[in-house]
Amino acid sequence: MPSALQQSIVSAMYAVEAKLDAKPSDSEKSDLLASANILVGLLARVNQIELTAAADRVAAASVGLKAVVDASGQDPLAGYLNKLNSAAAELRKAALAAHIGASQPVQGTPAAADRKENVGASTPAGGAGIDCATDCSKRASQIASAGKSFVARYYRSASSKWPPLTAKEAQAVSGAGLKIVTVWESDSDHLSHFSYSAGVAEGTSAYRQAMSAGQPAGTPIYFAVDFDCDGEGISGPINDYFRGVNDGFSAISSKSSAYSIGVYGSGNACAWLVGHGRVQYAWLAMSTGWGGSKTFSGWNIKQGKADSRLTFDHDTDEAVPDYGGFSV
Repeated sequence: MPSALQQSIVSAMYAVEAKLDAKPSDSEKSDLLASANILVGLLARVNQIELTAAADRVAAASVGLKAVVDASGQDPLAGYLNKLNSAAAELRKAALAAHIGASQPVQGTPAAADRKENVGASTPAGGAGIDCATDCSKRASQIASAGKSFVARYYRSASSKWPPLTAKEAQAVSGAGLKIVTVWESDSDHLSHFSYSAGVAEGTSAYRQAMSAGQPAGTPIYFAVDFDCDGEGISGPINDYFRGVNDGFSAISSKSSAYSIGVYGSGNACAWLVGHGRVQYAWLAMSTGWGGSKTFSGWNIKQGKADSRLTFDHDTDEAVPDYGGFSV
């Protein structure tokens, strides 16, 4: 259950999103984007803020009790005073640990050649999950009962017929004990869609939707390349697109992105983009006929066929420990 502070931050994100959708002036847009990035950073430090506040409250109680001890000379109260001081010290240590954790850079995945072979693992260490094009709020319990540990959901353009992930859905899925993975998909199944400008536009749209959904800082957004692209296309328009996504993330965050970037696609697309530093995460599509998909072993997530126990349209997925799952 999100804390009151977390809920307030997410509400503020919704307000910023609404103002951005209202076509503000360039100067207003710049201010709004700066505010949005501050909110994302603040959301990442909620634990630190709340622990520090608790430590301050305990320290204040300690000061009050010390005044009573000094005035009354009642030694038995001194034992309670020591406990309060110890509690305040432990809370401050916890707050410092939370601050350090939130400040760590996002850990990307090593190049495919340096990664351990993980294809064919019977019980993936990161867990088993599904990806689904529709709202999973009412299906979360069924998914969890089928032994799944995460759900991959989509961010999308406003013109899409499919529903994007929302904060309400993210809370429902998290409430069922499931992690969430996010992926942006648009006209991602043909090469003509991909360009630098499309990457900038879709990168910033995905970033804004992630903030609105309450996606925590330090987690990735995958971007789909949903067709078997040849090497020239990957090193050309696909590369340009992911340069744009990176620059879009940098622009919306004042060069301090809260999120990392992943790719969903063929083995060749995943290997090239990871190897050239365009992405930090790779999600291998299930189409084994696509280039490199039978040999690429550097995936964070690997897609598979549907699970017959689940009665709705979906694909299954397996993941290594570092796959970018989160809860809200």
